Amino acid sequence: MKKPLLNEDGQQIRDALGNPEFSCFTIFTPCRVFNLDCFEKTDKVENRLQELNKEVAVQQTPVSANESKAIKQLMNYMETHNIDFSESGNQAFYDPTFDSITVPNKERFESISLFCSVTAHESVHSSGADRKGRLARVGITDKKATFGSDLYATEELIAETGAFLICNDLQIDSNNDVHASYLDSWIKRLRKEPKHLLTVIGHAVKAKNLILGS
Repeated sequence: MKKPLLNEDGQQIRDALGNPEFSCFTIFTPCRVFNLDCFEKTDKVENRLQELNKEVAVQQTPVSANESKAIKQLMNYMETHNIDFSESGNQAFYDPTFDSITVPNKERFESISLFCSVTAHESVHSSGADRKGRLARVGITDKKATFGSDLYATEELIAETGAFLICNDLQIDSNNDVHASYLDSWIKRLRKEPKHLLTVIGHAVKAKNLILGS
């Protein structure tokens, strides 16, 4: 909220240019919130969700043939390995406990290519689970792979490198600058010799081959 800033005489205080000055403060109002899973998925709820998604949707170009193919390929991978997938919330993540991938609704992305890239990133994480047909990668299976650890940083490098390789194979323009910036942020967290990156690339290639079935 904003209200006029007054002096001891109750007069409006003005700056050097004669403009009135104000004091600003925030009032927090508590309210109850409920997880969407608490509600029965009725037509009314689904329609309201669609309305809310439209309010935050980004203007996108039509889905290209390559983007459509990429989405189908990623969905096929998740169906083959029984990975739960949902579009909700405002964060993207893979949950090893429930073997599930969550990404924001695709209408919230600047482009479908970026949606594909983020989904590919989380798919690479899922490829490292210790489950039948997958790669049992230490960055996913080891409980010591907590945020900020070398194991965590290495896993992030693998996921983003894998996402880049997947998008490249599927001819998706996922913005190389974004990939490079993300990779750079995690490379700085590692105090490893250069050959460590060869290990990262090796794991990323294995994940890419698993997801694309190549």
